[in-house]
Amino acid sequence: MEENAGYSPSTLAAVIAALVCAADLARAHMAPSWAAFWRSTLNWIEAHLDEWTTTNDGVLLPEVKRHYMRLRPPAAGEPFHNPNIPEGHLLLSNREPASARCLRRAR
Repeated sequence: MEENAGYSPSTLAAVIAALVCAADLARAHMAPSWAAFWRSTLNWIEAHLDEWTTTNDGVLLPEVKRHYMRLRPPAAGEPFHNPNIPEGHLLLSNREPASARCLRRAR
């Protein structure tokens, strides 16, 4: 689903790992201000990870409502928001044009 815009826990994990490496490289090359910048950026992303990527109304297991979503599409006011996709749905864009459709997702 990463061909769709939105927040993906797996993609964000890769970004955080890359920022850890960038901070370590900056520190090793005597660039403490860059190391601090990359570290503060990764800490900010990590602090928002649950907010951006979990649902409190999951449908995978009726008794487990809170879980990570594979992808949370951008909401109104966020970059790449598509107002043509109804709230609570994902556009399955990796289909042939005649079968592209919206799929209901957990909120």
